[in-house]
Amino acid sequence: AGAGFPSLPIKICFPHLHVTIVDSLNKRITFLEKLSEALQLENTTFCHDRAETFGQRKDVRESYDIVTARAVARLSVLSELCLPLV
Repeated sequence: AGAGFPSLPIKICFPHLHVTIVDSLNKRITFLEKLSEALQLENTTFCHDRAETFGQRKDVRESYDIVTARAVARLSVLSELCLPLV
């Protein structure tokens, strides 16, 4: 998630989307939750997790249409992390 880019700008531009934001640092998740609440963004879910483990969760596998990521890993590694989600 980092500072919420690109997920929060996408959510602001397309408020009808359901967005899930994942970050390994709880401090960032807490900040993004407060920001989302202040902006009154609905249908936004925040998960304190690592990319390496989030995609292995059975409750989220094949649950998403699109996955965005920024500065996570090399493209080959990132593909392995994201493919289980779509």
